[in-house]
Amino acid sequence: MDVNITHAQRIVQPRLFWRRAFAYLVDMTILEIVLAVLALVIPLNFGMPLFQSTQCGEVTSGPLVERVEREWPLKPGETRVNQICQITEFLGQESPFFQTTAIAGNPDGGPVSWQTISVALDQNGDPIEGSRTPSARWSV
Repeated sequence: MDVNITHAQRIVQPRLFWRRAFAYLVDMTILEIVLAVLALVIPLNFGMPLFQSTQCGEVTSGPLVERVEREWPLKPGETRVNQICQITEFLGQESPFFQTTAIAGNPDGGPVSWQTISVALDQNGDPIEGSRTPSARWSV
């Protein structure tokens, strides 16, 4: 009877942790490669910052700055930051946008709040109609 038990124990190999962990890593690597190839074939934007970079530069003059100053005047104690930003996707596709932020702060060290609006730009630097983001308010 002991002979049959030892023979059965030899047939079933133990499930080792490191073997399973290595198999999991191999599976995840294969899945990531498949997803990367799929992302190259089908240009989907999943909003992953891993696959895009954003660079912004401050703008002090221009038609967009003048329009913002005219249509959105500052209240006392507010300052404004205007930027033109460039989002570069994984495959090199670039998307420019204009962003303006009004910052209201308490000079005594109280809470600071800001409101940001951005609009996509076309190749000539003109705003694309209907692409304005809703006004975002934040306070700290």
